[in-house]
This record gives sequence, structure tokens and C-alpha cells, in this order.
Amino acid sequence: MIRDVLPSDASAIVNIYNHYVLNSVVTFELDPITIKDMSQRIETVSSSELPWVVATENEQVVGYAYGTKWKERAAYRFRLRPPFTSTLEAKRKAGELNYTINYLTSLRK
Repeated sequence: MIRDVLPSDASAIVNIYNHYVLNSVVTFELDPITIKDMSQRIETVSSSELPWVVATENEQVVGYAYGTKWKERAAYRFRLRPPFTSTLEAKRKAGELNYTINYLTSLRK
């Protein structure tokens, strides 16, 4: 199931995200982040009225996607960057998350 993110999802999202921090270079982060850091990121995106969704299986967060501004200049104001990340077991959800973030982005224009 895909639903809007809740503040209580920060812990599960941190676990997913930090896997990629520690095992890849795709996050551009050097150190794992904290639940507080992730909570602030969720709040920043949510307060910008941009989409942040999570994918769940058996009520457990297995992936997430969110929109961020691509660039700050006026010419980019209608462009969003939709990152998505999932647990290794939920890689098949990545396509669904990408579709969902693009759909949500189109609704908010």
C-alpha cells in the first residue's frame, strides 16, 4: 500500500536510508543520519506542500518517495526531483513509488 508519510515513519525511513549511506555512494552522505535529521527532512518537504509517500507491506514501511525542488531559480519552479528508496526486499515497489511520486507531482501543479 502507498500512503502519505507520517512523522512516526522517520525511524523506518532512517533504517532504509542509512543502509544506502553505509553501503553505496548514491546518497552523497558520508555518515548515517539520525531520526531527528530525517524528521526535519520530512517536515521540510511536507511544509513545502510537496509529496512524500511511503510504501508499506504488512504495515511496515518498505520504501519511500518524495519530491524536492530541482533548483531554486525561477525557471525551475515547475520541476521536481523525485528520489525514491526502498528496502532490498521491496525493490519491485520502486517502479510503483516512482509512478506515484510523478502522479502526485502532477496533481499539485
